[in-house]
Amino acid sequence: MGHFFLLYWFSFRFLKFLVSVEVSLVNAFFCYVYLVPYKEVSNMLLFLTVAACGASLGLSVLVLWFRYSGKNSVMA
Repeated sequence: MGHFFLLYWFSFRFLKFLVSVEVSLVNAFFCYVYLVPYKEVSNMLLFLTVAACGASLGLSVLVLWFRYSGKNSVMA
């Protein structure tokens, strides 16, 4: 039981690390938007950054959900 708790705690810490990295990336690209003179390019970069951060965060949550959803099932 303790092994699963440590694995869950490590995964939660890793997920918090991913969220902090993604938030800092979004903040960096928000600052970059104001430095780029071409609004089309900056809007495209901002959209791609937000989409990539959302996809990686969603994938991380999905992996954690699949990893620990079967822990309480009868077959596990």
